[in-house]
Amino acid sequence: MDVCHNKYISQTRDAMTDVKAKTNKYSVNDGRSFVINPDLEAPGAWDTKKAFIISIGEHELRHKKIWTATILRLLATGMIEAKNGNKYKKKDELLDGFAEMLQEARNMGALRYAALADILAEGGYNAAKLDAMLTALSGDVLINAIEATLKGNGYADSTIIKTYLPDIYKAMKLFGTSVEDIALLKSRFRPMMTRVNSVEDARVIVNVNNVRAVKWEPLQSFLDGLDIETAGWKHLSVFVTLATGRRMAETHGEGTIFDIVDSHHVMFTGQLKTKGRLEGAPPYIIKTLAEASRVVAAWERLKTLRAPLSPHFVNRKLSTPLSSEMPIAIKLLFGEAGIEEYRDMRNIYAVKMLAECPVTMTANAFVARCMGHGEDDLKSANTYQKLRIV
Repeated sequence: MDVCHNKYISQTRDAMTDVKAKTNKYSVNDGRSFVINPDLEAPGAWDTKKAFIISIGEHELRHKKIWTATILRLLATGMIEAKNGNKYKKKDELLDGFAEMLQEARNMGALRYAALADILAEGGYNAAKLDAMLTALSGDVLINAIEATLKGNGYADSTIIKTYLPDIYKAMKLFGTSVEDIALLKSRFRPMMTRVNSVEDARVIVNVNNVRAVKWEPLQSFLDGLDIETAGWKHLSVFVTLATGRRMAETHGEGTIFDIVDSHHVMFTGQLKTKGRLEGAPPYIIKTLAEASRVVAAWERLKTLRAPLSPHFVNRKLSTPLSSEMPIAIKLLFGEAGIEEYRDMRNIYAVKMLAECPVTMTANAFVARCMGHGEDDLKSANTYQKLRIV
């Protein structure tokens, strides 16, 4: 255990003694609670505690009487320095430390908000108008205005629910919009979300009752025979996606990393769309359907031929080139194998993984693990079981 960790353990014990706390969790007398030392908890506890501090804000920390020096020491543990040497910092010193943390969060929030605005604008949404609305409006008036921009521009329901609203929620949070206003917007679009999910559920039912056949032999020949050093970027994209089962936005994502583990396994960083998990899913090992060294070499060369993009931009910029504008050789390969669209390759990978499902796991649980879904997300695995290998 390192010196820094020992220091935080000591501070935790001292602070807990001050308030006679017996656990690593403290409950404020208004019903809220927080972890005292995030280093003693599961990964993600530090981010959760930081989000809690941000939700309180500097004004409340300075002026609300419940935040005594003793409670502030608990709140500071593991987040900012709570001591000067062997002595606890005074309340004003702790508040200055929190103020610095909150200012840094505001600066980062502003950068992230600007990036989200760019993403929304790139997708056709009027981000400048959203910024003006968030600045000038609140409550029902704000929600009515946002609803009008979404429903009055002819967007498909699925586009509103899956493309625009997630980024708008993030933008509102980064802007500092109240939790109540964000919840109001979510409730306003809940019926639409239910309809969109119902359509998707119906599509899944149709797919699992009409499983398509895909030939593996031509795909294996492609994985074995592609010349990595001379292949074009579209060939390399197909190679990496087929070999790893990752999404287009992961194959081409700027946050993606593939590191060799052994001959047929890589450590994958850059997982997207994980339900019930904090942003920034941890790296994990995946099996490759081609030699791991070839997969990493193909991915490295792909990056030089086609610069990685923000995941938000991948589908918008690459969907057409990787569908209707595929090279003749790839179109022939897809036709021979029975692949109808790029995303079929992720489904094929899932089916190939099923052959290795241990007897101690259900098919859905194993597929969810292979595809990087949250541990509790078993429903999404159904979407991958619409193909069979022949």
